[in-house]
Amino acid sequence: MTRTRLALVFAALAGAALAAYLIAETGTYAVLAALEAAGWTTLTAVSAAHLAPTFLRGVGWRVLYASDATVGWIGFTWARWVREAVDNILPILPVSGVLAGTRVLFARGQARAGAGAVVDVTAELLGQIAFGLLGLALLLAIRPDDPRVAWAAIGMGAITVAFIGFLVAQFAGLFRLAGRALDWIRGRRGTNARSAPQADEFHNHVQAFYRRRGSFMASVAVHFLGWSASALEVWVALWMMGSPIPATEALTIESLIFALRSVSFFVPWSAGIQESGYLMIGPIFGLSAEIALAISLLKRGRDLVLGVPVVLAWQVGEGREMLKRWAGETLVDLDRERN
Repeated sequence: MTRTRLALVFAALAGAALAAYLIAETGTYAVLAALEAAGWTTLTAVSAAHLAPTFLRGVGWRVLYASDATVGWIGFTWARWVREAVDNILPILPVSGVLAGTRVLFARGQARAGAGAVVDVTAELLGQIAFGLLGLALLLAIRPDDPRVAWAAIGMGAITVAFIGFLVAQFAGLFRLAGRALDWIRGRRGTNARSAPQADEFHNHVQAFYRRRGSFMASVAVHFLGWSASALEVWVALWMMGSPIPATEALTIESLIFALRSVSFFVPWSAGIQESGYLMIGPIFGLSAEIALAISLLKRGRDLVLGVPVVLAWQVGEGREMLKRWAGETLVDLDRERN
């Protein structure tokens, strides 16, 4: 097992231990009672509400290609669904979901799927930052005297600076540099005639997407709508659990939770991080600790309900593609033997 995987396993175990501690500290029976009160109906409603932001994020990905797309809205939505499912169920690496979604598009013949995925991640992050800043502005308006507002502002500031650095690095040739660095690591000591042009080509494809400013900004706007629509899940869950809050407060809670999750991407499933976030932010809006944790666990359940079937379906599709390739190669070999 590589050091990276060991680190991920350690992070996941530490996060799970933190989540278990928070539940025990709050009161296991109280949290379970809140979940029981929510029931399967609430879980179903939360899962159904999640389909809207998933669709919007697929549309945001598709918008980047404008007229160059060879895959339709449904195809991009499916790729996005696979991407989320792999991240939620099989987070082998922090970018596992992105790689899986990109593979889905490649299999359907979408050119420049890798570069498009990178730009889509950037557009989504920008939409998420806008969503986080909206939540921070609402928090300032709703609870201006709460001391946690200052910490939220510091956190959003750090996330924004990190994103700007990532964006600047892309324009400066991050992926071209990464490709050449890989050559050096492999012992090639310098520019390789075969892989360096590939790195340059990938960099050029990424920049081509950014040059379409209208499409890029439209993607950012759609992703912002997708993040905003995710607040519907919390609003529905709390309403069905008998603890309703205004839509603006639900939006504020979700924006700050997603901001917290975005800086903990290295922790698989954001284990412990998500639970800590709801415990920290929920009481600002009058939510009890057990209700806040129940919301987090409901979203974990939603990930399983929507993620497991998608991962299984994706694996079946991958298996079929492998069989097709194997059958094709076998037929070619037979033809050669006959000739």
